[in-house]
Amino acid sequence: MYMRQLVPVVNLRANGVALPFTLDTGASGTDLSVRYYERFKDSDLSWKQDEDESFGAGGSIKRRIYKQPLLRLAVGDKIALLRDVSITPRKMNSGLDELYGNIGQDLFRSFESFTLDFTDMTFKIGKPITQQAPQSRN
Repeated sequence: MYMRQLVPVVNLRANGVALPFTLDTGASGTDLSVRYYERFKDSDLSWKQDEDESFGAGGSIKRRIYKQPLLRLAVGDKIALLRDVSITPRKMNSGLDELYGNIGQDLFRSFESFTLDFTDMTFKIGKPITQQAPQSRN
């Protein structure tokens, strides 16, 4: 782990390759950048074309994106499975263009805990949260 300004950056294994991603506990989901797109666009990852709309003070902007139905991220010895992850095929003229994406709550909510250790500069996740089957009422 290292800090990029005030944002933690971690190396995670995506598609078998160690890549740097920012961590954002406030983001609802993971977004992959143009750099990820360029690195894996010729791989067979079952991407589906989609459209995204963002809103701001100047109105709304629609843009073409891709969705990766399943992304396996290795965090140390644990695997996180993220579904329907957005991929931006164009530069956004932001700091994320330099990294492979921004990891959001879809990773964090799959595990009991996570640790950002600023002394040792490491990022770890706890045990996976197991989905319990609903109990019937009798």
